[in-house]
Amino acid sequence: MVGDETGRAKLALWDEKAGGVSEIGVGSVLEILGRPKGGGGRVVDVTAIAIQEAACDITCNEADTLAPAGPAGDIEVRLIAVEAPRAFRRRDGSPGEMVEAVVGNKDGIFRLVAWVPETLLEAETGTNVVIRGAVARESDRGIEYSLGEAGSVSPSDREIVIPMDTIAGIEEGKSYSIAGTVVSVQPSRSFVTKGGRPSSVRNLVIADSTGEVPVVIWGEKADGHLVSGDRIEAYNAAARRGRYGDTELHLSWGSALVVLAGEEEEVDVRGTVIATGQGVALDTGDACYLLADPLPVGYDLRVRGSLHRGVITVHHAEAVIPDPGDLQSRLDRFSGQP
Repeated sequence: MVGDETGRAKLALWDEKAGGVSEIGVGSVLEILGRPKGGGGRVVDVTAIAIQEAACDITCNEADTLAPAGPAGDIEVRLIAVEAPRAFRRRDGSPGEMVEAVVGNKDGIFRLVAWVPETLLEAETGTNVVIRGAVARESDRGIEYSLGEAGSVSPSDREIVIPMDTIAGIEEGKSYSIAGTVVSVQPSRSFVTKGGRPSSVRNLVIADSTGEVPVVIWGEKADGHLVSGDRIEAYNAAARRGRYGDTELHLSWGSALVVLAGEEEEVDVRGTVIATGQGVALDTGDACYLLADPLPVGYDLRVRGSLHRGVITVHHAEAVIPDPGDLQSRLDRFSGQP
């Protein structure tokens, strides 16, 4: 790692240049001819082409730069979200598994990759943990951690508070963690990435006490169950300019979406069983509820059960004879007749 008063850079030395590392030390002043590598991190990667000692003084501003990647020691964080294990193939051709997670504390939100899935899967999402043996590195989205075979995760008794942002304070080009309520939500849409992989995208709008903001969810997160009225927390969401010029929050790689548990209520409703893109539902004329267990499509039923986040778990269902007046009223609403 080298630096001056403007910042730092990670310097890579190859071949005979690497052999000269023993001749320099911390505090050495060097003149470097280098070639920057791709990447958008706050610390630039540079491959050294030529290097020699320089006879001048350099001042480094330690407060404005980041520490180099390396062992993180013990970090105490909240385990915000853990994804399902994913298979991969090692460089030697052998199969392996890894799992990604999003963790956070007062210092920010971080992506964590565990190369032994059981290390993370034994911890409960939403709890505070101590992670030992993780290695930190700089990425385009900030610091992320890698946890290998020697790492461990254990419960923490300390209270960990993650600062949350407000919608009114969102500015394009930064990342935010927001708590709010779903105002509207659209069904997820499937597409094929440039790499040929199937994926999904979903649009919704969330609100807090300071305003509303459009949210775009990418990947597997887009296929989760969401309904208007859900209280959610979105972590490490990137603020970008939308196609119509407004600012949107994007949840993708390194982000987390947490749906807070809502209260369950008992309902007694009457409607028609219909098929929707999200599953079999009961259309009451005023609302449409998904059914936890499908019922025959086309039937008019009276249903008693438990309603939770827009889904009815049916305890009892009975067929009813349609009321001609009610049926005509519903048809008029669909057709726009007064």
